[in-house]
Amino acid sequence: MNATPIVKVLLFGLSMFALGYLVAALFLRLV
Repeated sequence: MNATPIVKVLLFGLSMFALGYLVAALFLRLV
C-alpha cells in the first residue's frame, strides 16, 4: 500500500500534536 502525501502529512501532524500535548502535560505537572 502506497500512502498518499496528504495521509503522510496528516499522520506527521497528528504525531507532532500528540508529542506537544505530552510535553505540555509534563511541563504543567512540574509547575
